[in-house]
Amino acid sequence: MKQVVRKEPSSRSAGKPSHVASEVSELMLAVLEDAMRTYKDGVDSPIPAKRVEAFKVEAWVMSDDTDWPFAFVNACNAVGLSPDYVRTAMRKWRRKTAREPAWIN
Repeated sequence: MKQVVRKEPSSRSAGKPSHVASEVSELMLAVLEDAMRTYKDGVDSPIPAKRVEAFKVEAWVMSDDTDWPFAFVNACNAVGLSPDYVRTAMRKWRRKTAREPAWIN
């Protein structure tokens, strides 16, 4: 299993009670997990709606926006993950599994 590179939690959680920071981290981790699952399930799907959702996830992951609380960079920071590490892992996974989608025949 690959080792996950974790960063120190975001300064946004500094000064908050530990249970609040923990709940925020759990929520952000759930958001990240759902996004990765949506991407993996949809990127080569024969179902157009799933592919659209996968490409929305890809755009979200590649964005450096931090203005929105649930921006990818903010979600990564909340759980102590490096956004660049996650992006690199996602690109590597995509290259490794890349194949002509079944829906193209």
